Amino acid sequence: MEGSAFGSYKAHPSSGIGARSAVQGGGAGAGGASDESPQTTSTPSALSAQPSSEAAPSRAAGQAAGRAGVLSFAEVTKTEGEWNIVQRRKPKTRSYRYLGAAGVFSDQNCNFKAADRKVPIFITMVHNETTERDIVEYVYNKTQENIKLGKISFLRGNKDYNAFKFFVPERKIKIFLDATLWPEGVIFRRFVKFRQNDSSGTNGVAMNTVNGPIPAVNG
Repeated sequence: MEGSAFGSYKAHPSSGIGARSAVQGGGAGAGGASDESPQTTSTPSALSAQPSSEAAPSRAAGQAAGRAGVLSFAEVTKTEGEWNIVQRRKPKTRSYRYLGAAGVFSDQNCNFKAADRKVPIFITMVHNETTERDIVEYVYNKTQENIKLGKISFLRGNKDYNAFKFFVPERKIKIFLDATLWPEGVIFRRFVKFRQNDSSGTNGVAMNTVNGPIPAVNG
């Protein structure tokens, strides 16, 4: 008996080892399969879920844009019932007059120059004790401009104040129409001549200067 058992074991010594190795290999294979199976199965599901999650906001945005672009019937009727003011831009008039500007090579001693255009200025509510010399000196100290005053007398009655007219360069008109130039209480503006249909062509106002009377004008 012992000889037969030993002989059978000796004859097949690798059967038991092979069986055990096979069992261990099978267990290892099963264990490896169990470890890798979550990765192989979860990866496709994650990849498939990612595009759907990214596509969801774009679809929602597209639907919202579609709803915003479609007006309801009430909105359409409300818009049609309102009046829309359409304003057309006025065409710009082309200027055919240009202002000359000589360059650096112009002759300073040349007599060919532009005329110094004058515009009339009117001041009133001037105190009776203020003389014409006082006004001329005041204006020169403020503007460095010499003016020639023309006193305006009112024919409708004596006034307790005086009025004057004088001419200033047009380029300085903004200086003379500035409220900070004149004393407080003095009224000033551009002089405007009003015409009436009477034979004399006056409106009850005469103007006298140091050089003699001037035809009546409106103050």
